[in-house]
Amino acid sequence: MRIWLEIVGNSNGVTNSSLLLCFDKRRFLFNCDEGIHRLSKEYKLGFSKLKGIFLTQITQTQISGLGNLLFSLGIQSSKKNTNMHIYGPQHTIPMATSLCEVTSHRGHKLIIHEQLKSDIILQEKLFRIRSIVLRDRKMENYKDNNKENENSTINQTQKVCTLDLENSSKNLQAKSIENIQNKDRKSLIYIVQFNQLKGRFNSEKAKQLGLTENRDIKIIYRGENVTLKNGNIIKPTDVIGPKIDVPPFAIIDIPEHSFLNELIECKEFDPFIRTKENKQIVKEFSSMFYWINNEILLDDRFREWIIKFGPKTKHIFLNKQNEFQLPTNISFRSSFFYRNKLNLIDSKLFPINKKHLIDFEEEKTINEKKVLTKNNNNNENENGNENENVKIYKNKNKNKDENENENKNKNKKQYVSENKGLVEEEEEEGEKEMIDLNKKKAFQLEEKNEQENENKNETQKEQEKKGKKQKTKKTNSGIEKNNERAMEITKTLQQEIKNWHKVNQLDDENENSKKKKIKLPTESYFGKNQMRFYFIPIKQFGFDFTQVIKMEHQYEIQKNGLAALKIFLNDYENVKKNEITNEKKVLTENNKNNENENENVKIYKNKNYKKNENENENKNKKQYESENKDLMEEKKEKGEEEEERCNKVVINKINENNNNTYFNNEKNKNNFQKNNTKQLEKLFQEIVFLGTGSGVPSTIRNVSGIFIRITKKFNILLDCGEGSYGQLLTFYGDKIKKHLQNLKFIWISHLHADHHLGLMKMLKMRETLYLNQFGSLDDYKSPLVIGPAIIRKFINSINRITNELTIFEMYDHEILNNFKKIINNDQNFTILKKFQQIIQVPMLHANHSYGIVLIRNDMKLVYSGDGMPTKELISAGMNSQILIHESTFNESNQQLALKYNHSTIKEALEVSKNMNAKWLILTHFSPRYQKKDFSQFLKENIGLAFDLISITPKSITRVDKISQTLHQLLNDF
Repeated sequence: MRIWLEIVGNSNGVTNSSLLLCFDKRRFLFNCDEGIHRLSKEYKLGFSKLKGIFLTQITQTQISGLGNLLFSLGIQSSKKNTNMHIYGPQHTIPMATSLCEVTSHRGHKLIIHEQLKSDIILQEKLFRIRSIVLRDRKMENYKDNNKENENSTINQTQKVCTLDLENSSKNLQAKSIENIQNKDRKSLIYIVQFNQLKGRFNSEKAKQLGLTENRDIKIIYRGENVTLKNGNIIKPTDVIGPKIDVPPFAIIDIPEHSFLNELIECKEFDPFIRTKENKQIVKEFSSMFYWINNEILLDDRFREWIIKFGPKTKHIFLNKQNEFQLPTNISFRSSFFYRNKLNLIDSKLFPINKKHLIDFEEEKTINEKKVLTKNNNNNENENGNENENVKIYKNKNKNKDENENENKNKNKKQYVSENKGLVEEEEEEGEKEMIDLNKKKAFQLEEKNEQENENKNETQKEQEKKGKKQKTKKTNSGIEKNNERAMEITKTLQQEIKNWHKVNQLDDENENSKKKKIKLPTESYFGKNQMRFYFIPIKQFGFDFTQVIKMEHQYEIQKNGLAALKIFLNDYENVKKNEITNEKKVLTENNKNNENENENVKIYKNKNYKKNENENENKNKKQYESENKDLMEEKKEKGEEEEERCNKVVINKINENNNNTYFNNEKNKNNFQKNNTKQLEKLFQEIVFLGTGSGVPSTIRNVSGIFIRITKKFNILLDCGEGSYGQLLTFYGDKIKKHLQNLKFIWISHLHADHHLGLMKMLKMRETLYLNQFGSLDDYKSPLVIGPAIIRKFINSINRITNELTIFEMYDHEILNNFKKIINNDQNFTILKKFQQIIQVPMLHANHSYGIVLIRNDMKLVYSGDGMPTKELISAGMNSQILIHESTFNESNQQLALKYNHSTIKEALEVSKNMNAKWLILTHFSPRYQKKDFSQFLKENIGLAFDLISITPKSITRVDKISQTLHQLLNDF
């Protein structure tokens, strides 16, 4: 049996840390921020075993990942009647009901526990969980509510509500949300206590006593006596050791200073705290996990309180970093390496911030320095350096005392000074004899001083033994044992938090030089992703970093794969250049003799012979295939490795040859391209795909979101799935402030969860950005949001509970039907004057599903949203410049497309052809096609969307060229 607590995610702008309490067959999650479901797939956390979710607060950071998680678990659950328990503070029930309405949750019965007073909320055989309610003393009605709780005669500690979403009971609960006004903000603390474990069974002693049968052993485990055949009676205490006490742990969330006094005065912590009256601690926590901000961490009151706990208690801080800066600690590793692969293939379409870009040149310089140092050391040994020779021929252990080394160095110096003449003679005779003499003399000096040093060491050891005091420990065996690697990492983590506090102390000392900060306990750490704390087995008790080490090993392995891809691409470019130069030579020689070959030369020189394009393409293919076959035969003789590389070159070369005439035609169309890019710049400046997956996020594809920069100061967002802000932060990095501030318009296509669950965080981060810059929200203008009415009701209901959005404007889809009237008469819609017209088209998908056509400077940008092909979308987007169309399923899954009202790739191609769209970009792929090749469907002016691809008017011509070979390269490496 194993029990451990694991940190999931890093506390930064992309994700916030959650805690996962793991048993062999069950999981319990504490807090549920954005990206939690994606992290579970990334690190295989076993969320199918999830039985309960514990929320410390009802805020955006604690509940934003709950909807997508419940939706995905409802799809995966094989048993329809499984129960999912959700525990939280006041207003948890209305929050969960409104969330389930929007996410269309199925498969589980939700049992929601709303905690009103401090009490035990879950009790099982192995453990029990106790909740402590903290209140915000800053609230106006704090005193009134406190008196009511003291005078109340009703001992109601919690409310329980069961939501069976297959029936219609959820609508009854949702009606009470409209009357909620959250004036009493609360936070929950969870204390997890373990019951006593049975002692260990001593098998050797059992054999000695004659207890060998399994039936008798089971009776002993029950606590009953066993009488053997010889009449001897064996008691459980004879074979089983004493019961084992496992120390508890606590999870604390302090959002603001107004909660701090409630925490310090909390009586539930008295048994764990040292005071003047009670110097001895009755109980001791094994670990305490904190969600706090940096201001509270630097507060002297908090530090005085935290020092009162026992010295063995580990304190782990899950502090948030700056949410507007690109984090260096990476949570989504698969996406990180996938983006680096794409960047190696095309850095313009897939730009990466320098903080997340793997630099192979730095590693080369480091390796070169290591090689140089090794060579220098070898040269010194060959030249007869005495110090190096003595070190090489030592036969003693490395762990010797300092006195021994000092005596050796003195003897070496004496030998060199006394025998200068011998050394000069040896140099004249030769280097070899000199080395031999140095070896002999060195060994002689060591032998002479061995006895003296041993005598000195013995006397020193005896003195040290006398001076040392033996300390007795009354802890269970194996509790404080850790492997060497884990101890090294704990030291580095401890050093990190100490250095971090030193910096903050210096800042505080400059402001208040008279005050001195109280030091934190020595066992203080910053939490990191996949950092574990084991409770059972007792041998493994404490921190465990094996998962962190595995991540580092995987990082090195994938890094080597990227290096191999880079070498392959460089070789491929060199082969391509050589092939082009050889073609030029062959064509120029044949030009003098044959007129037919003269036509091929003209085609190679970019002259427009449209009639013979198809014939020449076939000729070029055959030429390349014959030339590459020769290369294959030559490289088969050299080895299998070069043969595989040549196969890849041939495959990709043939794909490139399909576009040769297109490349050649482009040279004649340079003027046309310049005019085309200038026209597209009038339509948009950049399109960034924040997510290209459907339904639920995968390891390399997030859910839907398209960020478009129309002008320098006007950005829009089409759909906003969960994790959209994190994707925007990873792409723009520290420049996100400018682009987020210019976000003026958000359009949601329909009510499915993968298209709107990231909306609240995006709005909140934009509001906090303005508040940090100007100090108030007096002149703040929220971005215009248009979408289904159900989403507006959902955000308003959640905002009544959380009070996080002060200004929020959202309108229904139908308001854009009178586009021209709204722009001229309503000030809230003046920002839409950047467009000539906005057309919404109903789509065959869910209720209130729409596609959109944006018209600007007589050019069209079309986004289909989700749905099957419609004639209305084709007619509205006729002759469009860019069509972004969903392609959820492949042609082999046509029945699934009909069942769920989605489009296939082939249907999206037909829509583009009938619409006469210049560019088609496919997106919204099902997770089942994560590593599937779609190159067979792709043609000219058609491209695949990847997460964080950047399409500009200049780079759009590269999308179709790169897509045809992209999947093959990515799957090979």
